[in-house]
Parts: sequence; structure tokens; C-alpha cells
Amino acid sequence: MLSYLDLHGNKLNGSIPKNMGKLDHLLMLDLSHNQLTGSIPGDVIAHFKDMQMYLNLSYNHFVGNVPFELGMLEMAQAIDVSNNNLSGVLPKTLVGCRNMFSLDFSGNNISAKFLRPCRENDHSVSKKAIAIIAALGSLAVLLLVVLLILYLNRGTIFGNSAKTSDTENHESVHGSSMGLKRFSPKELEYATGCFSSDYIIGASSLSTVYKGQFEDGQVVAIKSLNLHQFSANTDKIFKREASTLCQLRHRNLVKILGYAWEKFAYMKKVTTKVDVFSFGIIVMEFLTRKRPTGLSEEDSSLISLRDVVAKAVANGTEQIINIVDPELITKDHGEVLEELFKLSLCCTFSDPEHRPNMNEVLSALVKLKTAR
Repeated sequence: MLSYLDLHGNKLNGSIPKNMGKLDHLLMLDLSHNQLTGSIPGDVIAHFKDMQMYLNLSYNHFVGNVPFELGMLEMAQAIDVSNNNLSGVLPKTLVGCRNMFSLDFSGNNISAKFLRPCRENDHSVSKKAIAIIAALGSLAVLLLVVLLILYLNRGTIFGNSAKTSDTENHESVHGSSMGLKRFSPKELEYATGCFSSDYIIGASSLSTVYKGQFEDGQVVAIKSLNLHQFSANTDKIFKREASTLCQLRHRNLVKILGYAWEKFAYMKKVTTKVDVFSFGIIVMEFLTRKRPTGLSEEDSSLISLRDVVAKAVANGTEQIINIVDPELITKDHGEVLEELFKLSLCCTFSDPEHRPNMNEVLSALVKLKTAR
């Protein structure tokens, strides 16, 4: 089941094929920066009604009207058909796209009659509006007085708060200063299947990225930083990275929604089993020269590198040789490669308790070396 299809910048030409409508489970489709022509097929777009991320058809040569079926993408967060040769009027059905935060039709000859024009030459303010503003101003002053009283008496009212750890204080500062929501451990565990390896879409020694889905159906990417890999000033590192991500704006980047302190976001406490997992992924990447995730050859569905390795190990040495980087293959090394893959699979068990520690990993590597 294909969920993500990114074909941007491939110099594709012709029109969008009708049978693309069969990909009715797509969450994201990017056909931008190609040479596609013809009209945008509304009957194909209608099959993407469950799309939850974005549709990008920008920088092509599409002509004709904007299909009203675009308004059926009620779950999509962004639609970009900018810089084409479209004309006519935007369909009113776009008003129903309740999750939309980005809608780009620039670079076309399009009008939108259902949008009300801004008022001109109307600078008068009614007495009723003045009364409302005055009331809101009084309420704001009252609220500031209450907050000042609470602040001056915080030692008495919130006496126990002084006992909270520096980590928790840093979390509050980070969240408030950047306008981010603080997610609970249960929310993140629900979204990622308790941080199962099946949800991993990228990993390194410094971080692991999971694909998650919250209870409301929102699909997100959750990046778990292995902060104990850095210096002692982990709070500064966390704040710097989160601040950078908040300021990034690009159509191919999802916006940052919130955060959770690393000890909660991964196994609720800092542990060396995170390093073990990252080591296992790196071994697989090194031996196969493949990314942690990709598309399966059978049905083009998203598959993790761990799944590929596990399948090859289960089918024997011949299959293992097929997935190894050709530059690393030498005679009589099939058994060593198999043992290395088995070790990497042990390092990436979804349950951290079942993973070996780094001393055990080192012992296994030494045995492999002496066995040669």
C-alpha cells in the first residue's frame, strides 16, 4: 500500500494518467518541477480524498480550470498548484478543506469570487466597538493584577514547585519561548506503537525519527534526540535545534508541533540501549549501502531496512549476499556477513530489554574477528 509518492524534478512530461487514481491510499503526492501538461484530472483527484499531508503540482504546464474535486481533499494540510497556466475561478468547494494551512495558486490566471474583498475607505469605528475594546482593556488590566499577585505569592501557593528538577524547568522555558505544545509520554507512545522499530523512518547515532499518528488521525514525524551523545549542555542543544526547526519554512518540510523531553520520548529514561539500537542500524546501512527506509520491489510499499535484513537472514546466505554492497563482497565471507546481520538485528529489537549491551556487542565482534 503506497502512502508517499515523490516524483518532483524528474522532467516527466505528458498528462497525469487516469490509473493514478488507483493509488487511493496516498497521504502525500509531489509531482512538482516537471513538464506535465493538459488539465488537472478531477476524477483522479477525487480518489485522494484521504490524503492527509499535501498535494504539490507546482511548476508544470497544466492548463484549464481548477477542478472542484480539490475541495474533496478535506484532510490535506497543503495544496500547491502554483506557477502553471491555469485560468478561471477557484471552486467554492475549497472552503470545506478544514485542515488546510497552506493553499498556493500563485503564478496562474485565477480569480476567487467567493472571497469577500477587503473594505476600502471605511475607517469609522462604532460606539459598540469602542465599548467592546474598553471592556477587553479593563479585563486585561485585571488579569495582569491577578498574575502579579500570583507571582508575588508563588513561594506560598506553589511551595512544592521549588522541588521540581532543572530538566522540567528547562522544558517549560523551551515550550513557552517557542510556542510549542508539550506532548505527554502516552501521546507519543500511542503515536509510535511504544517507539517500535516498525515506525522508524530514519536513524543515526545522534537521533531517531519515527512516523507516528495521533488519535485524531494526524500523521507526524517524531524525532528523538539522543542528547546524552552531546556535551553536558544538553538543554542548550535541545533549545537550539527546536528553535531552528521552528523557523524553517519550506513546502517539503512539515512544521514543528511540539516537544517532549528525551527521557520521556524514548523509554522514559536515558539508557545506553538507544546507542545499541543506533549501532545496529548503522551496521545495516554500512553493509547494504541502503537508507533505513525505502520502497519494496514487490508492491512499492514503504519498508524498513531492518525488515529487508530480517527477510534475507531468514532465507539463508544466498539472499544475504544479494542485499550486501557489491564492493564489500569477498570470497568465503558469507558466514561472517550473516553473523554481522544477526548481531544488528539483535541490536534493533523493538523491546529495549531484549537488546544486548555494548560490552556484549563488542565481545561478539571480537569473536567474529578471531574466528577468521
